[in-house]
Amino acid sequence: MKRFFLLIAGCLAVLFSVFPAWGYLLSPGYLLKRMAGTYRNVAEISVVQRVEVYGEDQTLPFASVDEKVRMTPLAPVRIWVDGKEVPADLEGGDIQEVTRSVLKSQRRFAFFRDVFLIHEAYLLKIELEKLGIPFSASHLALLDARVSWRLGGAGREEDKGLWLDRDLFIPLKLTCILKAGEVTEAVAIKYGDYRPVGHKRLYPFEIGIYVNSRLALRIKASRVTLKTR
Repeated sequence: MKRFFLLIAGCLAVLFSVFPAWGYLLSPGYLLKRMAGTYRNVAEISVVQRVEVYGEDQTLPFASVDEKVRMTPLAPVRIWVDGKEVPADLEGGDIQEVTRSVLKSQRRFAFFRDVFLIHEAYLLKIELEKLGIPFSASHLALLDARVSWRLGGAGREEDKGLWLDRDLFIPLKLTCILKAGEVTEAVAIKYGDYRPVGHKRLYPFEIGIYVNSRLALRIKASRVTLKTR
């Protein structure tokens, strides 16, 4: 199977080298445009969800928070817990320390939402490049035994990239390197359990965030509402 996949990839590479115009169909710009277009006109995403935080025990979370979030392009996420909006700085207010800790962990990885909210390919490229994801090339790749598009990275550089579904152009996985002081962390965000929402747009009802190959947060949605322009 792997040999067959490599043969197909090699044939595509030859085809696109002979017919440069066809090569555009594999360009990072085209793939980003297709993904951004999937969520065009989405101005706001509201989600009722549970955020779980994991530690040494990878089977059960040691803390969780039920919340409602409202997400808009390039703006801080607004969060409600127990019907009350949480202060933007997560300080003050009637917030338990455990809840505050979970929300701070969640906010560290807020960039996971940008792939659904930024609808201009060049703006999305800028935001993802801030995470160190290079978009000089794209190619077909295997992700969990399924063929997908991979943007960014090359060869063995598995720590930076964005994987898209081959046919639907929805994000499957995003990997990057984050630095917290002198600590370097390899972060992988996996999007799963896609369900149709609104005008048959697909949104992931489960998002797993892994740090150094270990599950750190799991976000499980129970209700998603899309507001369009």
